[in-house]
Amino acid sequence: MGGLAFETGSLGVGDITELNLSLATAPASTAVPTATPTSAPAAGGGGGAPPPPLLIATPTPTPVPPVTVSEVVELEVTIEVVVTEEQTVEVADALNEALGIDSGTGEAVEVVAGTTELVSVEGSVIEATIEVTGLTAEAEFVGVIDLTLGNITIETVDGEGTGEIVLAEGLTVVGNVTLVPEDGALAIVFEDTRLIVEPEVPDVEQLLGGSAQVTHIDVTFDVGLENLPEGASLEIEFAKSADAFVENVGVVFQLAAEQIFGEAGGILEDAVEDVAFVVRVTRVGIENTDLGDNTITMEISREWYDARVAQGKTIVITKIADDGTVTAAEATCVVVADIATCQVTLTGDAGGFSVFAVIAVIQAATATPTPTAGPTATPTPGPRPTPTPTPGPTTAPPTAAATSTPLPPGVTVTPTPVLEPTATLAPVAEPTATATPAPPVDEGGNLGLIIGIALAVVAVGGAAAYLVLRRRSA
Repeated sequence: MGGLAFETGSLGVGDITELNLSLATAPASTAVPTATPTSAPAAGGGGGAPPPPLLIATPTPTPVPPVTVSEVVELEVTIEVVVTEEQTVEVADALNEALGIDSGTGEAVEVVAGTTELVSVEGSVIEATIEVTGLTAEAEFVGVIDLTLGNITIETVDGEGTGEIVLAEGLTVVGNVTLVPEDGALAIVFEDTRLIVEPEVPDVEQLLGGSAQVTHIDVTFDVGLENLPEGASLEIEFAKSADAFVENVGVVFQLAAEQIFGEAGGILEDAVEDVAFVVRVTRVGIENTDLGDNTITMEISREWYDARVAQGKTIVITKIADDGTVTAAEATCVVVADIATCQVTLTGDAGGFSVFAVIAVIQAATATPTPTAGPTATPTPGPRPTPTPTPGPTTAPPTAAATSTPLPPGVTVTPTPVLEPTATLAPVAEPTATATPAPPVDEGGNLGLIIGIALAVVAVGGAAAYLVLRRRSA
């Protein structure tokens, strides 16, 4: 079912015509006669054979075939308020008590039975006026006034409180109430009105498609009222299969999932199992601009809900507008017994009526990035650390490699004979033998000292041979 509302200036007192209430529902079943034997009365006289039993037809219900979409329920609203004679007495007593007047006296007010109408005063305000003789505009109500007038029920203290108007079965207006005394009348003014729609749902077992885990569905709409156009009505249909009302199911619900998870991405993994049910509210003679914010409450089987939550999925209520606009909101769900109740509130342009679905979506898996080959950094060699010498037996340092540099032509260098080796032949980073005194050689001898002596002998021998050869050549 859907919501009704009122708009400032669109209707005036007396301008609203009566809307007839009609409820179209699916036929229950077709009776098919079935023969049932019944004994006939005994024939008088004689001992002949008894007559055959009489056949009396008894109805046998015909099974209702399964359908993809439920029967359309069309609801039209009457705006009449009928005040009965019995109600006039109770209301008059309540008013007189609040006015401090004894009923039955000459000053007591009296309520007149009859029919009045709900009228739109301005946006979201509904007013009903009843005739009350003896009441004046200067009257002041004190204390509790709880009363019922026709389809209106109110609870007030000092003339202010809350109330409801039952427009039809499953369709109720609620709001804040103010009792306004007038000369010869009482105005019951509803402000901040909202329409509560609680449609009767079809037998889920008769709906084809969808998840077998969904065995219970229900929906309630709580929508703001802004305007009630003449002749407005609503038509409601249910389905378990999303494609009954939604074109391009995958694309539509993919958009819904992306709205929930944003840049992280979301998906509807299974368009059959992850859609609990859909409901379509068709507006006739009323637009979404006549309606306000909408709080949608959808009930689903706990089995379906628990299975989706166990898979890490998020329950979402989605609205698909007439122009294809998709609005999705993560639902707040409460589980009681075998039913999960999920609720969202859609505001602004997302309010009003259209197609609604309760679905389960999941965040897209985060992809692991594949390493991309790039230039390999080559380490730049740096200066090697100079080892810190550890005190111990001193050995001869290695001889530095010579670096040859070409000499100018005609220049001859006479080598100077080396008489004995010294530890200062070439500067090195390590400590020299002359800088650090060597500790006494142990009994096994020192290999470094032996090598040093051998080198000295070779050097002396080489120098002597060189001098001998030079003299002979001279």
